[in-house]
Amino acid sequence: MSEKDSLVKGSTSIQMIDDDDDYIEKFTNNPHNGEKINTIVISPNNNYAATWSEKDNSIEGWTVISGQNKLRLDIHITFHNNFQDKFKLVGLEAVSDSKHVVVRIRRINKKDPVNFEIINMTTRRLIFAKAPSIDKFASYKWSYQKNGDFVIVLKEPKYRAFIFSTITSSYKLKDMIELTNFDNCILTLNGKLLVITKRVRYFLVQWDLENLEFEQQYILDWPLKPDSIDAQLNFDGTLLAVFGRSPKDYPINDFIDKVYVYSTEKGVLLKKYIYKDEVTVNKVYFIGSKVGERLLILSSDDSNSNRCEIMDPYTLENPVDCRRLFSYSEGYFDPFIIKDDDIIGVCEGQLLIQGLIKDDWINYLRRTLNDYNEINSPSNGSILEKMIENAIKTFKYKSQTDDSEWAEREPLRKETFEGHLFRWKLDCGQERIMLEVHRFDPENEDWKPVGDPRNILPESHIERENVDPIFVVKCELLNNDDLAIITPMGLFIWTVLPIRSPDKGPEEGPKEGIRLLYFWGNTEVTYKKSYLGVAIILNKIQNYKLVFTGHTLPPPDFDHILNSYERFSIGRDADKTYPFRELLSDHIKIHALLAYHGEHLLKRMIFNHKDNWIETLCDECVQKYIEDFMQLGFLSIIIASFPSLCQRHPSFVNKFMAKTALEIPLPTRDDVINNLSTASHLQGYKTEIQIYEASYASRVLKYIQSASNNFAKNHPYFHVFFTFLFIPYWPFLIYQFYQKAYNPDLYFQPTITLAIPMPKYATYPKNTRGFWDFLYPIKCPFNNLATANEVYKWWNGEALLNFKWNTYGKYYYYFLWLLYTIFLLSFAIVATIPEDILDWNVAKGLLITTIALSGLHLLLEIRQFTIIPKTYITNFWNFFDVAAFVLPMISSIFWLQDQEMPVGIVTLSILVMEVKFLLFFRAIRFFGVYFAIILGAGARVFSFLLILGIIVIAFAHALHLLLRPLEQISLTTPTYNDDPNNPWNMVDTMYSTSNGTISDSAVLTTLPGYDTNMFINVDTSLLAVYLMLNGDTSSVSSWSYKENKILTILLFIFSFFAKIYLLSLFIGLLGRAMDAKNNHEAYLQQKAEILSEIELVYLSPDQRRSKSWFPELILYEAHVDQVRKTVRQVTVGDATTGGELPRLSSQLLTLLEMNEAESKSQEKRRIKEEERAKIDKMLETIEQLKRLLPQLQEATENAQGSTS
Repeated sequence: MSEKDSLVKGSTSIQMIDDDDDYIEKFTNNPHNGEKINTIVISPNNNYAATWSEKDNSIEGWTVISGQNKLRLDIHITFHNNFQDKFKLVGLEAVSDSKHVVVRIRRINKKDPVNFEIINMTTRRLIFAKAPSIDKFASYKWSYQKNGDFVIVLKEPKYRAFIFSTITSSYKLKDMIELTNFDNCILTLNGKLLVITKRVRYFLVQWDLENLEFEQQYILDWPLKPDSIDAQLNFDGTLLAVFGRSPKDYPINDFIDKVYVYSTEKGVLLKKYIYKDEVTVNKVYFIGSKVGERLLILSSDDSNSNRCEIMDPYTLENPVDCRRLFSYSEGYFDPFIIKDDDIIGVCEGQLLIQGLIKDDWINYLRRTLNDYNEINSPSNGSILEKMIENAIKTFKYKSQTDDSEWAEREPLRKETFEGHLFRWKLDCGQERIMLEVHRFDPENEDWKPVGDPRNILPESHIERENVDPIFVVKCELLNNDDLAIITPMGLFIWTVLPIRSPDKGPEEGPKEGIRLLYFWGNTEVTYKKSYLGVAIILNKIQNYKLVFTGHTLPPPDFDHILNSYERFSIGRDADKTYPFRELLSDHIKIHALLAYHGEHLLKRMIFNHKDNWIETLCDECVQKYIEDFMQLGFLSIIIASFPSLCQRHPSFVNKFMAKTALEIPLPTRDDVINNLSTASHLQGYKTEIQIYEASYASRVLKYIQSASNNFAKNHPYFHVFFTFLFIPYWPFLIYQFYQKAYNPDLYFQPTITLAIPMPKYATYPKNTRGFWDFLYPIKCPFNNLATANEVYKWWNGEALLNFKWNTYGKYYYYFLWLLYTIFLLSFAIVATIPEDILDWNVAKGLLITTIALSGLHLLLEIRQFTIIPKTYITNFWNFFDVAAFVLPMISSIFWLQDQEMPVGIVTLSILVMEVKFLLFFRAIRFFGVYFAIILGAGARVFSFLLILGIIVIAFAHALHLLLRPLEQISLTTPTYNDDPNNPWNMVDTMYSTSNGTISDSAVLTTLPGYDTNMFINVDTSLLAVYLMLNGDTSSVSSWSYKENKILTILLFIFSFFAKIYLLSLFIGLLGRAMDAKNNHEAYLQQKAEILSEIELVYLSPDQRRSKSWFPELILYEAHVDQVRKTVRQVTVGDATTGGELPRLSSQLLTLLEMNEAESKSQEKRRIKEEERAKIDKMLETIEQLKRLLPQLQEATENAQGSTS
């Protein structure tokens, strides 16, 4: 045995042992000289392991040899004393496949913050990982990845992640990623980063480090300690297990441990398990993912430090002791780690690796471990696909005459299918097919019947004539003991629901029975030969490309099920049941089925107009959420179909928005009440972190952003004032700044944190389509419902808009406003300033600028049209916008060509452009409400205006026929006749006088014009009648009412009916429309439409997927006094917003220090006081009238005396 010293940072050295065979054999059978092993780590691809012994002060590297249980010692490292003079080794963190180990250290020189070193076990040298700031701050997490990369995460004060390439001897930095503040993070071997946000500590966010893409957000239970949380993904990343500790009775420091399982695809909490005893969960693992998945939980308590239990991850019920999984020969592994269904640990003094998953794993679970929980196995899909493939080959489509093979086939009579837990018996007869199931009883080693036998032969198959008697064509038992049956009607999968542990009696749960779990096919069509139906159904399944190899089955054929659940029955008479109805009910009630198939099921229900089922499913999702805030993911099932629900079931949407209006995300007062908040009412903030690649420029921008945010926080109204410099809004902001500065009570407000429980409502799909995603972006529910008033009846909708506006909306909007202002000024200056003052070259430059900017705006309008053509066409203001851009462009082009202003078109251009500028104010609350009143009331009375317009046209047409000249008259050539409608007879004439005698012929005659007789043409007749409607009757003043009786009658009817009656009615309707329209909601709809346009037209695909701008869940702060006011209104049933009233949880009332009875009495008292004040005011008015009455009588008498 020889000894080698390798330099480590100068004079520090490590003593290393060569590969001497005798020594290797000695240490292989006696790791670390027999001292306790503190840590075992294994490389990402299970090629190399490392161990650390604190007492032996050594690290050993071990080679994993394929096909052997025993690991071979590769190298032994003992640290010298002079090495420990520099730092102390405190932990072994990770090892790579290339034999590099990461050790955690504590330096003697405390000024050096670096707390890790990387040792190359082969070359016996340290490896340096160089990156900005990495040598200035302590690292938080380290991990080698399966692709060979090395990841380091820094925490406070620099939240940053570094990804290194480990191909060369010195690690090369590949990516540097900026992170938002977090409390804890978890690194997985396949490049996933799980982060617990710092501002809201009960959300776990999953990111892909390689693509820097957000993948999912999970809601954690309250109040888990962030440093106690750990997580584990299963083999294919479809499930996530999380465990942690939380106080048993907050704030008492008595903790309980909890385990949660989430679906990574849906982000839904599938199940949680709470330990009632004093149990500490140490680690969780997914095992058997490919054959029969189980969640392995390693824990300890006062009596047992090595508790090992397994449970079905989809139900987390009936934990089963599995200590024997960790046995080897006659001993047990201790210590050990688990990775990829392998256990690596010390047993009988040797470091060994052994597979956890035994041969015939499911049988081992049932018979050896007595695990009788449900099994969800991907291998079920393989069996189904093979079964369908074989059936397709056997029953390929033929003509009805070619049935020679089928005629020789013996029909299935009796068959038994024995599984590990259930044994099915199928008895096929002419008019009934009986299916019964037995359950294995491990105590008596016998089979006991479960529920009642069931006749599964459809009634329709029995009643139809000339039908092939063969119904059951092929059967297969799946690995989870479900029974799959292929029939001419389709694929049926039968199961036993609910599954109970054999040690539970009937009184401890609902009765077990045979239920239909899955169907795909068509029960409405029958064939004379069964194989024809089988062939068609199987080909249809193949054409739809149904994938059965996942952890869950593809969705059943819900379209057919929903359309035939009332007709399709099995059995006859007393045995008659409706399996499709049961299947729909099970998919709504069973947690996992609803999580995976609920979204698809709801969409098919809406498509098939099944209102009762829609309400049942939606109520179930809402109820799950109400019972547990962690079940928020189930609301995403509803949100995915929100646009369709708003169109077809607005009453349910109102109910949904009301029930989720005042939601508390966290239960304690300290977490949700902020007594010194500077936030405005309904100000939102995100719950996710955002990660992005940190270039030098991005770090500079982040520093500037941080500095500006700090400045804005200390001067909250300065940035708003700066934004509005270019519009006449700054006096109002100065006034508000003055009020806030000199009245601190207005600045600091106690607020309560509320949640917007609408997951995925305002987020865009994660999958991109490249350039097509830029041209035709995929909409989210927010875009489709931007103008739906149901969303804005309560605070959630407004808080969402406030978040969007403050995060990105106002910056884009004000920039567009500024751009349009430059466009307007460039045209208005050249049109307003006289030509003799404004130099032509300057005017020419302004006109060119106008053309360029109008072209830019038109391109944006075209883009908006291509993205949302239907919405664009149906909105009148879009055409107004086009006119505001096209008219100035045309005017400028003509102007540049002729060097002379086209006055008419310029006049129209200025008018349209300035009105367009005015419309920009509609996004500001101070002005937007009035725009909402104007536009909303106008829309409500539009039909009345249409009626009034038709009446005007009718009178204009009638007067045109009555008052037009009998002959064609020229206004330039005098023509005199007896026609009273001749404009030459209607003009003023002047005669000369001589000695008191008036001449016979006129000396001067006024030339007639188009306004002399406005009823010559139809268009001027319309103008004349419109002017008459406004009180100008000069157009008919040339006619004698006494001589033209028809004209008199028409004018009388028009004056009374149109001017008096209809206009008075119009004014009344307009006033009622303004009162009936909720102006604040209308303003929010305007703002939502603006934000939706910004998102689709101006944001890039990457921006639309930014989790800083479009988080899954948004929290917001509401002023406590406003919340209390709303609660009081709700408790007395004052639905000021109409429709449903919000749900008031006891938690909310407790946090507000209110109770329902007190709130109701206070609100009633307030209403009585308001009514009493109104009565007092009325009595006071009466008294004033009484005092004035004598004075009025005296004045009247005096007036009468003076008259007489």
